[in-house]
Amino acid sequence: MSAGVLLIAAASSLAMYNAYIERKADNHSKRVALEIAGQILHKKNAKQEGEDLYITIDHVKYSGYLIVPQFDLELPIAAEWNFKQLLVSPCTYSGNRKEKNWVVAGHNYKRHFLPLQELQIGDFLYFIDASGNKILYEVVKTEVLDPVQIDEMKSSGYSFSLFTCTYDGTSRFTVRCQEYDDSVRSEGKKTESAAQTAS
Repeated sequence: MSAGVLLIAAASSLAMYNAYIERKADNHSKRVALEIAGQILHKKNAKQEGEDLYITIDHVKYSGYLIVPQFDLELPIAAEWNFKQLLVSPCTYSGNRKEKNWVVAGHNYKRHFLPLQELQIGDFLYFIDASGNKILYEVVKTEVLDPVQIDEMKSSGYSFSLFTCTYDGTSRFTVRCQEYDDSVRSEGKKTESAAQTAS
């Protein structure tokens, strides 16, 4: 068998393996996001008091799940980062939501963070925390950082950052978001409507 044939076979096997890993991660994320939503609903129906920081599924703590409506994504966010967990879901890289310095890492799978590279300034993302609170984030910036720019990634001044590897794996595509007060937008619409009515 020639070297060319061997290389083609190896490339084909690698592609099949990568596709398998992506399907596994997609199925895992869908299942966990549904379980998180189910636990939140159960707590609300049971009228349980108190605020939960995490929901534990399969011995893994999750802060909640992220909704990216532009791409029909619902992704659980693990509260702690490690390589094994990153294979199946995005993970907290540093900071947290409460302190508004949250950085989340995810693989560039087609149904994980790869679509984030298509987000536009002004797009909105949603995060449902472990207590069922819905937090709205607005995309305010995208940038590409080198892997060594760790301080720049963590200490950005943005309340929510998401990053993944670029296609060639040499850099980190990063989406910067700010927490958005939807009540301000609603109040603005009411004011605008009242002004139009008055005129």
